[in-house]
Amino acid sequence: MNSKLEAKALSEETLNGDANIDAARLEAVCDYICDSKYSLERKIRILRGIRKLLKPVALGQSALIECSGPLKEETIQKLEKFVEDATGRRGIKFEIRENPELLGGVRIKCGDLIWERSAALDLTQLR
Repeated sequence: MNSKLEAKALSEETLNGDANIDAARLEAVCDYICDSKYSLERKIRILRGIRKLLKPVALGQSALIECSGPLKEETIQKLEKFVEDATGRRGIKFEIRENPELLGGVRIKCGDLIWERSAALDLTQLR
């Protein structure tokens, strides 16, 4: 098996049932690679491949919800459900932060994904 295929297979072994990275599984995969009889160069190629494949997953395990003012708990729960449904991930850690520059509305960042609905965005698009 070549390094890319092995990195893909091993990176999949690090994920739990919610498609999130499991620290214990990741540690076991790293131990497996380190204890293998592969050359140092091959070990490095495999580990770099795993890092490349898991980086988007790691970024998607947390999300920032920015809002122009305080949000009701019900609204926060709906936004969290939206992100989980849109990404197909569960167990996302959410951070809520007020950002008055949004001029009314919400911006959500989860990894490389950004959802925004705000007056500030509307004004920018009008320019």
